[in-house]
Amino acid sequence: MSNNDAPMDASQSLESRGSVGRRRRANTVRRRRQVRALLAGGLVLGVGASATFAAWTDQENASGEFQTGIFGIEANVDGTWNSEGQMQFDSTNMYPGQDVYASVLIRSSPDTTMDGEITVAPFETTGALAPHLSYRVAVPSEGSSPACGPSSFGPNGAALVPLSDPPETNDPHVVSSAGQNVVEYCFHVQLDENTPNAMQGTDTQHIWVWSATSIDDS
Repeated sequence: MSNNDAPMDASQSLESRGSVGRRRRANTVRRRRQVRALLAGGLVLGVGASATFAAWTDQENASGEFQTGIFGIEANVDGTWNSEGQMQFDSTNMYPGQDVYASVLIRSSPDTTMDGEITVAPFETTGALAPHLSYRVAVPSEGSSPACGPSSFGPNGAALVPLSDPPETNDPHVVSSAGQNVVEYCFHVQLDENTPNAMQGTDTQHIWVWSATSIDDS
């Protein structure tokens, strides 16, 4: 046995054991401190959470009211405003190649609360004479329109189209709320100059419809 392998005496053994015990106690204390620190951190978080639940709260409410507007249009063909009317064409004794004119005034109804846009289109045709009739529409400027007739169309007016077709020019026109403005439509209807003799004494009835859509004026 070498000198390095000499056995420890009793005092050395006790000192060694005491050193190990102290290290173990120190590690235990550090772990406890760490645990306490973690628990303390947890308690701090818990206090923070508790404080949140204990805070005073308040609410403010805002209410809204919603109401639909009113939108409608009406026509005037004989001096009276209503939702229906028949245009007064001087067309009871038409002959081939003849031209006849009639106007319709359109506005929003007095109780309408918003502006709108209107367009016109053919709706229904009955009678044997219909294939031989054509028409066109002009909308003169408000306040400067002449009486409905040839001068309403000018030299570059819209072309004649069959009764069953929409007018060649049919841009939307604005009607203001509560009947504040009037849009005049001047209709020109022509009987084809090549209408056969067999059509004598026949007639036709045709309906145009105006479609109106309210517009957002906000």
